[in-house]
Amino acid sequence: GVPFFLAIGLKKPHLPFWAPKRFWDLYAGESLPSVDSAPGIENETGFEVHGSEETRGYFPVPVAGLIPTWLKRDMLHGYLACVSWVDH
Repeated sequence: GVPFFLAIGLKKPHLPFWAPKRFWDLYAGESLPSVDSAPGIENETGFEVHGSEETRGYFPVPVAGLIPTWLKRDMLHGYLACVSWVDH
């Protein structure tokens, strides 16, 4: 056989975190871990670890300032659903 290279890119789990309902249902949003702090960061600094323009460009993420805890948890839920969808 002749050697060849095949590169494949997947759009998910990137924003927007949309996935079919059955993948959202794999995770109970309320039981997901708190996302108020990132591992390795000590003490409350009041500063967002990831304030990317991509993230800030999606409703209802605020354009500036802290992202509410409920929204961080919802984004984590969506991310996990998208990863499960891609892995399916």
